[in-house]
Amino acid sequence: MVEQAQKKKGCLYLALLYFVVSVFVDFKQIYTYLGSPTVEVAGETTIANTTTSTYVTITKESSHRNEKPRPQENKDVVFDNESPSSSPSTSPTETRMSSPPSSPPPSSPPTSSTTNATATVVNETTSKINTVVSANTATNANTSAATLILRKESSNKKKHRTRPHELAQERVKTYIAWHSSSKLHGELKRCGNNATNCSVLQQRRFIVGEYSCPHQLGNRVHVLLNALIFGIVTNRTLLWKYCDLEDICPHHGDKSGCDKWLELNSWVPGYEEWSYLLGKEQKKLVESHINARLNKLGKFDTVGGTMLNVGKMEQQQVGDILSRNRNLYKYLENPKLQAIAQDLFAAGKFYTYGMAFNALFTFSLATLPQSLRDQNNSDIPQTLTTIALHSRHQWNVLKGDKVEKELKCLNQTFHKLAPKTKEEKGFPCAVHLMSDRNLTLNVLKPVVRNVFNCTAVVAAHHEGEGLNQEHGPFAGPGFLQDLALAFFHVTDGVIIHKGSTASMLLAELVTYRAVTNNLPPPSTCTHKVFHLFHQHIMII
Repeated sequence: MVEQAQKKKGCLYLALLYFVVSVFVDFKQIYTYLGSPTVEVAGETTIANTTTSTYVTITKESSHRNEKPRPQENKDVVFDNESPSSSPSTSPTETRMSSPPSSPPPSSPPTSSTTNATATVVNETTSKINTVVSANTATNANTSAATLILRKESSNKKKHRTRPHELAQERVKTYIAWHSSSKLHGELKRCGNNATNCSVLQQRRFIVGEYSCPHQLGNRVHVLLNALIFGIVTNRTLLWKYCDLEDICPHHGDKSGCDKWLELNSWVPGYEEWSYLLGKEQKKLVESHINARLNKLGKFDTVGGTMLNVGKMEQQQVGDILSRNRNLYKYLENPKLQAIAQDLFAAGKFYTYGMAFNALFTFSLATLPQSLRDQNNSDIPQTLTTIALHSRHQWNVLKGDKVEKELKCLNQTFHKLAPKTKEEKGFPCAVHLMSDRNLTLNVLKPVVRNVFNCTAVVAAHHEGEGLNQEHGPFAGPGFLQDLALAFFHVTDGVIIHKGSTASMLLAELVTYRAVTNNLPPPSTCTHKVFHLFHQHIMII
C-alpha cells in the first residue's frame, strides 16, 4: 500500500513539473514574438484575452469525450493565458477593448508593418476562435435538443403507461379474435366442413350461457356475462343460447322480440349451431344461483366436460371469486390463465362486467334515447355532474311513494360530488330518475329540482304491463330505455338497491363508460331493500 501511494505521488509531481515547464515555454514564446502583452490596433490598445475563451470552449467540448482539456494550439500566434488588465465581466466570446495608454510602453514601440501584421494575426485568430465557439454553441444546442427529445419521449412513455382498464380490454380483444364465430367457421372450412373429424374444433372446450330480454333483464343478462368471463379465464369458447325454459325464464319471449331492444353482437357463436355440428351436449356447471357453490368447484380450468353450461348465475358469482388476487392461485391451475384473470379484473369487478356487456350487446334503435330533456322541456347544460338514481320497489305492498332511502343516498352523493367552492344555488347537475312506477317518478322529480337544484331527467318510456304485482308499467322495455339513457349520459354517480341485479347492471355500465373515458369510477351509494321473505329471494 505504501509503495502504491508513493508511485501515485511521484506521478503527480511529474505531471505538475510538465505543466510548469509548458507554461514557461509558452510565456517565453509570447514575449519573444510580441515583446509585450499589449498590441496596438488602429490607435487603440487591444488586450489579447482569447486563450482563456479558447480553453473554456475546448473544456466544454472535451468534457463530452471525457478527455483532459488542452489549450487550442495555433502555429501562427500564441496568446498568453490571461491578460493582467482583463475584466472578470468580459464575455469569453468577446475581445475586450480598452482605452489607449497615456504613454508608450517601456519596450521598443512596434513599427507600422509590425502593427499591421499583428492586427491581421489577431483578426484571423479571433475569427478562428469565434468559429470554434459557434461550433461549440451549436454542439451544445444539438445536445440540449437531443436531451429535450429524450426527456419528451421518456415523458410520453410515462403518459402512455398501460392503464388497468386497457389491460382488461386487451384480454377481451384477444379472446374474441380466437373464439369468434368467424374463427370457428374458418377452422371448419379448413377441415372440409366436417366438424366431427376436425381435430382443431374437437380440441376446443366450450361454455354455454343463456339469456333473454327485455323482462327480468338483470337476472337474464348476468348469466351470459358470467359465462363470457368464465370462458375468458378458462380459455373456453362461449356459446350463446336463448333461454326458453319456463322454470328459469318464465317471461322469456323470443329472440326476435328481444333483438328489438337489445341486439347480441354477431361475433358470439351459437349453441344450437355448434352443438349440432360437433355432436356435443351441454353439461350443467351450476344448477341455481341459490345453491351455487363455485368456491367448492375446485380448479376452474381443470373442470371436466367439453361443453359446460354455467346454469343460473344471475349475479357476479365468477367475479366475486376471481376479482380477488388471493383466489387466483386457488381456483386456476395454469399460470397463464392466472395472469389473464388478473388483467381482466385489473380495473375492478364492476368495470369487468360492464365491459362484458359492451362486448356482447348493442342497444337497438328503439332503446336509444331520442333527446335529452327533462319533463318540463328545459335543456340540460352541456357541462354538468350526472347521477343515476334507480328506485326499485318489491311486491305490491310498496306502491312507490316511499323514497326516503333514495333521497338520503342522493344527499350523500350530491355533497360528495359537489365542488368545494360551490355556490349556494348548487352547481350544474342532472339526476336521471329510473323507476318502473310513475308514482315514484312524480315524487322524486320536484325534490330533485327544488331541493337539489338539479335537472330531473326521465326517459321517454315505452309503457306496458308489469309481469306481476311487483313490477310497474315501466318494467321490461322501460328499464332498457332507462338503462340506455344512463349508459350514454351518466358518469359521476349511481344510487342503487342492494341485491337488485338491475341496479347492479346499471352500476356496471356506468362504471365501464366512465373508466373507459379515463374518468374516475362513479360514486356509488347502495341502500338496502325491504325483504318480505327469505334473504335468497332475488330482486329483478
